[in-house]
Amino acid sequence: MSQSSRATDAAAPRAIGTYENDAADELPFDDASDDASLKRATVRRHYKGDIVGSSIAHVSIYRATPDRLGYVAVDQFAGVLAGRKGGFAFQHGGSIDRGVLRPFGYIVPGSGTGELAGIAGDIEIAFVPPATHTITLTYRFER
Repeated sequence: MSQSSRATDAAAPRAIGTYENDAADELPFDDASDDASLKRATVRRHYKGDIVGSSIAHVSIYRATPDRLGYVAVDQFAGVLAGRKGGFAFQHGGSIDRGVLRPFGYIVPGSGTGELAGIAGDIEIAFVPPATHTITLTYRFER
């Protein structure tokens, strides 16, 4: 059974929410680099819906053109999921080609804290221009 299929089992709980990017900085990835297309960013987000809280994301971005890019990110989330208070880290990324996002994402194994200790699963992020982000978590708690 693949890592993805374990988390997306039909019996696994799902949480759906939206988030907004409250603040972001985008800087050259490396001051010595001649390639201005490679950037790094820190993004602060807040979530509402089935997942409530905030996160800080560290993001690497390669922007080929304004509407074509690839990114990878790690978010550290703190808040409430399904009535449980705590936190976890999740990794996600994808390519955006003329507004179409091809994403991947998962909860970092062993990263759960507080009442979210033992959480595992997958993350799916959808983007609707100009600024709507939907996040879907399919998760379980390890025993």
